[in-house]
Amino acid sequence: MNVEVTKESEEVIVSTNQGILGCVNGIVFYNYIYPYIFLILIQLILGASFVATVESNAYLIQMLLNLFTSILTLVVAIFIAKPKMLLNSLKLPRLDDFKTMIYTLIIMMAVTIGYNFLITALGVDIGSGNENQATIVEYIKNVPVLSFVTFVLVGPFLEEVTYRYFLFGSLKKFHSTLAIIVSGFIFMAVHGLAGFMQEDVSIVRELILLPPYMFSGCILACAYNKSGNLTTSTGTHMINNLISFILSAL
Repeated sequence: MNVEVTKESEEVIVSTNQGILGCVNGIVFYNYIYPYIFLILIQLILGASFVATVESNAYLIQMLLNLFTSILTLVVAIFIAKPKMLLNSLKLPRLDDFKTMIYTLIIMMAVTIGYNFLITALGVDIGSGNENQATIVEYIKNVPVLSFVTFVLVGPFLEEVTYRYFLFGSLKKFHSTLAIIVSGFIFMAVHGLAGFMQEDVSIVRELILLPPYMFSGCILACAYNKSGNLTTSTGTHMINNLISFILSAL
């Protein structure tokens, strides 16, 4: 069992209880509890005009719902982590951190492009990506400002706190490599779950398009582990999403 922890990265270790609570908050509550709370509140506020308003402003309402849910989840996550402990993992990036961010981003993009090229050559139509990515593209085109705030700023920070700080950080004390693989797998699974629940979706195609998510989750965990700085993986994640945002908006 690998229990060795270097001084540089000791702050990525979080307690098992915190890890479980943080993951439940960032995965289960984020996807299945908080959205319904906000939806009920919106319905109470709009009253009889709820259905008509939602139908005529579907993208706006859904994006606001997503943003409010993300912010609430992040606030709860900060309290679970204890603000001081989380701040200890968020440092101003050093020169080495910037280098790690650049290398990580290049590797993530190269692997994703290479994988997409390979499966396209094998006859798989990647289109706008899996259902998760295709939905994001639709929101970007219809509500770009809110989509930018959600997908480029708030979303990556929330995911890094959930999957890297809580999930990877709580598993690292057992075995670093296992923590990287498990956190990457769960990161991939959650991003594919929405697509699997849609009607008339090819499960095989969704499965084929998922591996880049796992690799991204693993390489971001490696960046966090190497630097001991959550800012490194968060910055990389934000830049990656910014590039995707720009390409989707064109």
